[in-house]
Amino acid sequence: MTIIGKTTALAAKIACAAVLFSAPTVANAAEFFTFKTTGKLIDRVQLAAATPQGRPTGAGVSAVETDTTYVDGKVLHSSGKCASWILPPGSQFGSNQVCTYAGPAGEAYQVQLTCEAPDQGPNCWGKLVGTGGRFKGRTGAFSLQGGQNGSSGAGFWND
Repeated sequence: MTIIGKTTALAAKIACAAVLFSAPTVANAAEFFTFKTTGKLIDRVQLAAATPQGRPTGAGVSAVETDTTYVDGKVLHSSGKCASWILPPGSQFGSNQVCTYAGPAGEAYQVQLTCEAPDQGPNCWGKLVGTGGRFKGRTGAFSLQGGQNGSSGAGFWND
C-alpha cells in the first residue's frame, strides 16, 4: 500500500472515530468514546520520492466508515469522506488530513488530523469540530493507531 493509501485509510478511520451519533450527554460532562474505522481509497495522485531516502509527494481522497462505541455501550455507525496529503521532505510529521461526516438526524462534524512520518509508526491525533445537530458548536480530540485492517482509537467531545 502506498503512503497516501495508508495515510488516507488512517485519516478516514480517525474521522470515523469521531462518529458522533449517540444520545445527548449529561450537561457539562465530556463524552468519551472508542472507535474503529475503515477506509476505501477513491482516488490519489502520488509522485515518487526524488531520492531513495526521500518522501513521495501527493494527496488522496477516501470514503470512510466508522463504528463508535460510547461509554454507555451505544455503538453508532458513521460515514464520511477524507482528503489526505503527504507533508514535504524535512517535515517533522508525515501527513495531514481533513474529513467531513454527516448523520441521518442532522449531526455533522469535521475532523482535522496529523500523522507521524511513516518510519515512526501509524499514529495520528486530531481535533473534532461539530458543525450540525447535537455536535454543533462542540469540539473534541482523539488519537488513533492505524493497521492493515483499519484504524482504532479513542477520543472525547467537550461540552
